Amino acid sequence: MLKNYVLIAWRNFVKHRTFTLINVTGFALAMASCFLIIFHINSEISYETFYPDYQNIYRIHPPEWAKSSPPMAQALEDFFPEIKSSARFYPFGSGAILTYNDFRTVVGPSHMADSTALTLFNYQFIEGSEHNSLRVPFTAVLTESLARKIFGEDSAVGKTIKLNDDMELSITGVVKDLPENTHLRFDMLVAFSTFYKIIPDNWTSNRGWMAPFTYLLIEPGKLAQVESKIPQFQVKFYEGWDTSENLGKKAMLELQPIRDIHLHSHLEQETSENSNVSYLYIFAAVALFILFMATVNFINLNLSLTFNRMKETGLRKVMGALRPQLVKQYLSETFLMSSFALVLALCLFFAVLPNYNALAGRKVHITDVLTPGNIAIMAALIIFVSALSGAYPALFMSRFKPVDALRSQKGPGSSTPAIRRGLVVFQFAVSAFMIASTLIIIRQMHYFQDQDLGFNKDKVISVGLYGDFAKTNAKSPDYVRSQLMKDPSIISIGSATNLPGGELSVENVVPEGADPKAEFPQFRVMSIDDGFLQTLEIPIIEGRAFSRAYNDSAAFIVNKTALKALNISNAIGARIVNQTRNMPGIIVGVVDDYHFSSLHNAVEPLLLQYNPKYSNHLLIKTNSNDLQNAISHVESTVKQIAPSNLFSYTFVEDHWNEQYKEENKMNVLFNTFSAFMIVISCVGLFGLSAITMQTRRKEIGIRKIVGATVPSIVNIVSKEFVILVVAGSLIGLPLSWYAMNAWLSKFVYKIDVTADVFVISAMACVVIAVGSVIFNALHAALRNPIESLRSE
Repeated sequence: MLKNYVLIAWRNFVKHRTFTLINVTGFALAMASCFLIIFHINSEISYETFYPDYQNIYRIHPPEWAKSSPPMAQALEDFFPEIKSSARFYPFGSGAILTYNDFRTVVGPSHMADSTALTLFNYQFIEGSEHNSLRVPFTAVLTESLARKIFGEDSAVGKTIKLNDDMELSITGVVKDLPENTHLRFDMLVAFSTFYKIIPDNWTSNRGWMAPFTYLLIEPGKLAQVESKIPQFQVKFYEGWDTSENLGKKAMLELQPIRDIHLHSHLEQETSENSNVSYLYIFAAVALFILFMATVNFINLNLSLTFNRMKETGLRKVMGALRPQLVKQYLSETFLMSSFALVLALCLFFAVLPNYNALAGRKVHITDVLTPGNIAIMAALIIFVSALSGAYPALFMSRFKPVDALRSQKGPGSSTPAIRRGLVVFQFAVSAFMIASTLIIIRQMHYFQDQDLGFNKDKVISVGLYGDFAKTNAKSPDYVRSQLMKDPSIISIGSATNLPGGELSVENVVPEGADPKAEFPQFRVMSIDDGFLQTLEIPIIEGRAFSRAYNDSAAFIVNKTALKALNISNAIGARIVNQTRNMPGIIVGVVDDYHFSSLHNAVEPLLLQYNPKYSNHLLIKTNSNDLQNAISHVESTVKQIAPSNLFSYTFVEDHWNEQYKEENKMNVLFNTFSAFMIVISCVGLFGLSAITMQTRRKEIGIRKIVGATVPSIVNIVSKEFVILVVAGSLIGLPLSWYAMNAWLSKFVYKIDVTADVFVISAMACVVIAVGSVIFNALHAALRNPIESLRSE
């Protein structure tokens, strides 16, 4: 019997090959989209779950900061018996040049870490062990990939490497590479005891300096007890900052589950840019919409073939076929077609996997996808969708009486037109929503790119300063500049501790002699040289820039927002104090409020201080269109000045754009899934138009006999679908307006949502709809009216 079902199904597929191809393609596209979305969501929510104790690991921090102070970890362990262990991570060495003999490489994310981190996070050792690693200053643990890159197959333990040519580190262990689904990535860990060797005591003991990330392993079931005693801890730890009563009432510390960090945490100075859980909700909704639309399309397309199989159904019933047998026959066809669609969907999925990896910054392989869990999800999805899609057509086609089926007679309620039209309205409401939302996202991203930032990031090369090259630049900056500017395309050179878009130090700055009780906002602080402002074309609007002609070691340049924060009207010559560094000085210049950080945030008070020796980046401005030639000249000059240095560079523009990685990712995904939804909607509309032409073929034949032209018939039958699409647009576009305004609200600088976006979206939907039904409309209009009117 099963063989018979399959054979009949195959014959029907071949007979109606066009409909079969459309159905399988639409279904496969929908399933591939859903697989991709489900896989992405699974990977996002799996962050940190590979740590054995992830359910009991928390990060402690002040309300707006991801970091905490250096002495807090030990104080917490002493105060809370419920805390089994603590570990600190201090960002250190990321982007530095690592040297071993003649081999040099750039280090990825790296930290100083307590030895307790090795057991708290259960890192798996390949060489060495947690018992003798990170316990002595200037020792380090490497990941397997970095160790193999440096030492090949030789043992790394006991070897000595150099960091930026000025710090020697002894390797005590090698651990397996971490999975990609963690926020705490690293290539190298350096013993945290090194922190106390290179940082002054007044900083390492400072309870207000937010430096390391602090993680706690809490006894299972003891979280509530720890949280209840945090106010008491605050009173003890911050003693002298305020009255005991106020310290106990303030929310000065928070516990954050490690699993929540990737999707829910957007604090100051995170380890890396985190994702946003709202994006997962959006993509989950998109997956459901795509799945629902594909199911509706399948039903519509199958029903469009119903009338061609009425006699088959009648003959089967006359020959004794029972309704359950007919249902099984039609369901088997659905499952067979779904199986074809599944194969095609997997091919599409694996074809776009490299693009997904490039977009998400991951290294997912086919073996990572074909896991038992994922296969089970795919199988469940196929069974559910097949049953849902096939049940209604199967029941619909098997219910006819033999006489009616043999006459191809259709009752007035047989095609349930109102339901199907309502589903098409829903489909195009979703499509209109996606088109309008995509246009708004694209405009916002273009706004980011085109917004006047107050500085010019174009054609600015940033070269890493370290080792001999940094020393030469600090001692003889004029020599370095003269060598670089032998290329006439290089027009300006400057240096700074940070690039635009990077994290700046947050420090306390007040007017000299200010009331101790007065409150001032915190400042962003950066050290620069005398060429930085000119290189980035940041204009001085009052006073002067830094110059080596003056003794500017106690001079500051501030932005306009800083003057407002300090309530200073006459800026030049005003005396202020950087309390964090205990550094008094005078204001010698004022710059406009340029955007030194992301457009997500408003411009904050900024303090620029002259301290070139702390610069990490040499900025080189060129006017050449041949950037590769300029880079080659810079590289050869750096090697001439410092032969032992590894040349490392980036473009300021690329560094700036990294801030919008998540938005760019959402933009690409929205574009992709909008295209998928439009194609699926077209398939659905094609199916509905085919049904309509079947049911109205006699009407069309009569119209042709009485003189109707082909264009007029096409217009009549297309008008109904245009009305449905317009109705869908009127539902979807207001929802898009609401959702996109909510998304834009998180940006301080944003576009205005204008009416033309919705007009363009509605017109696009109408054009798509007309394009989808025109084939069936022309086919019906050109058909011989005798064939349409002939009685069966």
